[in-house]
Amino acid sequence: MAFSTRKKNVIIADWKTGAFTKKELEKKHKTTFKTLAKLLDGISADNADAVVVLHEAEMIRNSIKNPVELKAVENVVKHSLKVTNMTTKVLDKLDAYLDKGKAQKVVTEGMGMGASKATVIETDLQAKDFKDAIETIDKASITLNVNERHANSKVEVNNQNQQINNNLKVEWK
Repeated sequence: MAFSTRKKNVIIADWKTGAFTKKELEKKHKTTFKTLAKLLDGISADNADAVVVLHEAEMIRNSIKNPVELKAVENVVKHSLKVTNMTTKVLDKLDAYLDKGKAQKVVTEGMGMGASKATVIETDLQAKDFKDAIETIDKASITLNVNERHANSKVEVNNQNQQINNNLKVEWK
């Protein structure tokens, strides 16, 4: 059975949710099991986790009865997504910058009588450029929750005040 591209994409999208068996898809899309098996060969349910997370989010959304609280939660989520998006853009630009391996510097030259001329020159990246890049990556990884602010070290200090029992004998005379 021949499918249109749109129909194939819909079937694959349904399969990737992890919510359907091939038998259920066969009935839903009125096709044969053999055709489905051929179409879905090697495709895994990549979006199953997203279905679970979005389901939980929708349940939480429905449980918040106060519209003011719901709006506050939505605003925080939008802000968080905006920060994530901007951070990703910065990292993409930084990646291209590091791949290029060159930095541009502006040098001004005096031309006499208070006039100056700015010239852009290209130089190799210097140690400070790499240091700045590492700091940017570190801050971005924290923002994106890839790394925690400080190393996850659990230092356990075990200070036991051990009492030394001194048996003193006091004799009265």
